[in-house]
Amino acid sequence: MTPPTNREINEVRVRSITAYPDEIVSKLPNLRLQRVVRARAAGKHYWEIAETEHCSIERARQLWHNAQRLLTILVRSPKQITGETRLADLIISVRLYNVCIWNGIVTVGDLANCTLRDLLCIKHCGRKTAREAVELLNRAGLQLKSSASDGDYWIRQAEKFYGHLETRQ
Repeated sequence: MTPPTNREINEVRVRSITAYPDEIVSKLPNLRLQRVVRARAAGKHYWEIAETEHCSIERARQLWHNAQRLLTILVRSPKQITGETRLADLIISVRLYNVCIWNGIVTVGDLANCTLRDLLCIKHCGRKTAREAVELLNRAGLQLKSSASDGDYWIRQAEKFYGHLETRQ
């Protein structure tokens, strides 16, 4: 029996690429990554992708690896977000993730135990990051904790930026 040729080895490697469902591929942030994933799933090589995407072979390889990383996160991200869901398992901005980790906030429930004032007083956590945290809690069906000592000052400040915010006592 003759040993397999490089082409045969490469074809096996291309066929072994995970075929991701189209609804997951369509969640990738840009169309270029979606095209690269679909091309690799169709059995195209890096040089063929580089020709169609008008980039170098190395850049095509980088695009594929970036798409694979994002797809892995999308596949393993939980369908239902609860208070016990770890922030590392969610698709959130790097800034929000780092702000939470630096301040000991590991789960969505930990984030819900913060007040809006706590969030806005954290270094590198401004309006946009706080808005993303509120939206994440809304998706989980949770709300930021309100503090009686804050009065309504911080809620009014936040509502200027975010619209109506619901808090729990």
